[in-house]
Amino acid sequence: MPRYLKSNNRACFPQLTDVLPVCNPCDGIGYKAPFRKEIPFKLTFIVQWYIEKLELEKKFLLSYYDFDGTIELKDLDNQRPFLRRMRLDTVKVGELFLGNKLLILSRQLVVLDYGDGLTKEYCEPKCERAFIMVRPEAMDNLPCIISRLEKCFRILRGKIFTIPQNMAYELSSEFTGEENFLESVRSLDGKNVAVFLLMAENALEKMKNLVGSDKNPKEAMLKNHQSLRSLFGMDELRNGFFFSESPGCVLKQASQFFSDCPTCVIPSFFLMNGQTTCCVIKPHIMREGRAGVVLTDVVACGFKIISLGVFWLNRRQAEEFYEIYQRIYIEAEFMAMVDELGVGPCMVVELSHTNASSDCNAVEAFRHFCGPADSDLARKVKPQTLRARHGLNKIQNAIHCTELPEDAYYELEYFFKILDHKCNGVKSVTGVVPLMATQ
Repeated sequence: MPRYLKSNNRACFPQLTDVLPVCNPCDGIGYKAPFRKEIPFKLTFIVQWYIEKLELEKKFLLSYYDFDGTIELKDLDNQRPFLRRMRLDTVKVGELFLGNKLLILSRQLVVLDYGDGLTKEYCEPKCERAFIMVRPEAMDNLPCIISRLEKCFRILRGKIFTIPQNMAYELSSEFTGEENFLESVRSLDGKNVAVFLLMAENALEKMKNLVGSDKNPKEAMLKNHQSLRSLFGMDELRNGFFFSESPGCVLKQASQFFSDCPTCVIPSFFLMNGQTTCCVIKPHIMREGRAGVVLTDVVACGFKIISLGVFWLNRRQAEEFYEIYQRIYIEAEFMAMVDELGVGPCMVVELSHTNASSDCNAVEAFRHFCGPADSDLARKVKPQTLRARHGLNKIQNAIHCTELPEDAYYELEYFFKILDHKCNGVKSVTGVVPLMATQ
């Protein structure tokens, strides 16, 4: 019996390891999981450490031994051992994919390439990309949809944006010459949608099974009543979702929306009207696949998602964002906060509150809902708050929230204006292949 069914009648969120294969929402009718190769004795990767103060790039050969979870590093410039074989909880086999960042002894290293053919043969099929667009009619269910996606995929990129007219015509091209063509354009033009770049083994097949191969929600329900289209689609025209069906289409679609590609032309949607607040879901929640669960709690408490973006920060950007908190925390805690925010993707959400007033605005309401910064303390004094329910400790406390109303604009501006309009991922620091690239 899964652990979350043995919780003594207390609500407990299931972990990814609790999901039984027969219940996997990606496994459609007749779907068979691909043959899983046995992991090699040693996996090797080319990793890079960028020393910002010296503007120096150093490359290493990282060797990972799965049977005992140990790693070792070799300096490729000097051809000498740099780190003797040791075990680190921050490096696991699931974190070893191109473009990802690893925290090794307070150093952030970016995975640039595979170290040998055997590693590439084993890892490359597990890193297939998929692209999905959540259409306007399904946006009210975005937290639930993100939860479903996280059960099957790892979220690499994401954003909410407003569809321009030319893209509305492009997305409606399949209805060209039909009487409902203009209706399809009107259902998209000027509306907000969410797009995500995802990663998983056999990702394209999983996406097809999860969303539903039939564009008519009624027909999709007959084949798989748990498919996204059967649950959130309205009709064949407004079926809730669009997804890419080939690696080439994934790269083409993702290049239009995400800023680590030079051809990105679509900015994020944001409001920043003084009545919203900034919520940052930290990387450890993203790694655990629980961002959708956190957002579900947020929406259930009366907050509304205005904008959303998934960002990969480097150390310098994390320090810039946390700069105003540097005097509050001791140096060791501050640097640990910077390391946590810069070690992987974080999900930034602009929120408004349906019951906000002059006495209690969105910033104050969300700060009270998040609870004390120390998750251990929050579990003792405010056990129903977000940090008490989802956080681990003072550093990995699940959520960053805006402390003061006057800071909300600047925090949202930093992500949705400054970072969203330039190459904000690891590429801007290391020149690594963009995360959207299909290996």
